[in-house]
Amino acid sequence: MKSPINRGGLRFYLVIFALAATVVAGYATPKSILAGAPLVILGAALHIWAKGCLHQNLEVTRVGPYRYVRHPFYTANALVDAGVAVMSGWWALWIALPIWWLAVYIPVIRGEEAFLAGQFPADYAEYKKRIWMLIPLGRPLAKQSEEFSWQNRNIASGKELPRALRILAYPLLFYAASELRAFGLETFTQDHPYQLLALSALATMYGAAWELEQHLKRGAQILPDFMQRIEARAIAAAAIIATAAGVSYQETELGNTAIALSSAALGLSTFLFLTWRQAALSAECIALAAFAVLCELVWLAPLPVLLYAALALDARHRRSAALAGNAAEAGAADVQPSLYYVIFVVGMAASIVKEVLLD
Repeated sequence: MKSPINRGGLRFYLVIFALAATVVAGYATPKSILAGAPLVILGAALHIWAKGCLHQNLEVTRVGPYRYVRHPFYTANALVDAGVAVMSGWWALWIALPIWWLAVYIPVIRGEEAFLAGQFPADYAEYKKRIWMLIPLGRPLAKQSEEFSWQNRNIASGKELPRALRILAYPLLFYAASELRAFGLETFTQDHPYQLLALSALATMYGAAWELEQHLKRGAQILPDFMQRIEARAIAAAAIIATAAGVSYQETELGNTAIALSSAALGLSTFLFLTWRQAALSAECIALAAFAVLCELVWLAPLPVLLYAALALDARHRRSAALAGNAAEAGAADVQPSLYYVIFVVGMAASIVKEVLLD
């Protein structure tokens, strides 16, 4: 069981307490969620930036955010945790969090600094004199040419990106919890279209985080072999379009919002398909999600997003296997441009038919 006096336990219990304050007491409001969301987003971005610059146990890292603070990871965690507390709208948590946070992190920071001082005595002593611990108050170090890299093992190992997605989902999670408090389970029905849209986005982000973990951390194929074939993709696309066009219940009255969102998505899809043929899978995915929204079945939109994300990650897995000489798992992404035209024409026709005949 997680302990509230270590880093992982602090975040876990903080989110639990904040959600309880939202659902049980109703402290969270749209304003508090909007106020806390930028802190969460900034913290997640800073954490990725720091991870992509760090070369732990090899040197005293002085690039990227390490030019400003000695422990950007923990600055990032402080921003995320503060954002969660602000979103909760619970003043007692605002007061307790700084004490709780410092009690957990200061011993950790001291331990890490003692280790670094032992590993790099001269370099770290000089670095420590010039750069503040957590708050960028001093003069930053000079910028160097090599800083952030997506290939850094801290990111490529598979934990960072899924973690970032789950953190970025916090505002949606608190919004869903606050609406659940206000309207009960009715929140996630056709009578509350924007809440249902938020819930769909939340499911998509958590599902994508799980897929990234399978791909990056475990190096596993996500979908079974038969789903990798073009025929299976065509059948899945047909099923999604048929469901979007044929299901008349659980529609959301998004009205002009649905038209605006789907039009923007279809425009992006067409642009990607015409200008960057390697993005054909992404174009198919966006088009299918757009037709789900256009037919006002926003709860269906996560399906094509997660399906095509898995297809793209599995294709990347097979390319990596080919480079490593593993012929059993190697293979190229099977992309048929003609399928995109079929999806677009049939999807547009289906949405028009639904609007005319079923409504």
